[in-house]
Amino acid sequence: MTKMKSSISCFSRFILFTSFPVIISCSTTKIVTIKNGTSETIEFLGKFAYKSHKPYTLDFSLNSGNVDSWRYETSYLEETLDKGLKKIILKNDKGCKTILERDMIEKIAIKDGMWKINIDNKIMNCN
Repeated sequence: MTKMKSSISCFSRFILFTSFPVIISCSTTKIVTIKNGTSETIEFLGKFAYKSHKPYTLDFSLNSGNVDSWRYETSYLEETLDKGLKKIILKNDKGCKTILERDMIEKIAIKDGMWKINIDNKIMNCN
């Protein structure tokens, strides 16, 4: 009986150790949304840098109250904001410009199923 338990235990460990790399190597698509919570139109410029390809930018306009989004791939088990996102540059119709570095982006991003970033007057800081 002890030999049987030992065999089952060894088999369980084998399954666990052989399937673990498969589980952690699986990727999934995540979404980041950005909402314009100001009364002005905002020009969004996101700066991205990944190991797998050259740095690039994502730019679009967001009217007041509108939301836009982008997708990114990450490990199935990872719950971090898009690692490639390094900087966000925001500019409104009045010429106010705000630069958010990665550490600030992480502070304002909220994980609620997907990552949500709300740009409000406090973040634009146009006083």
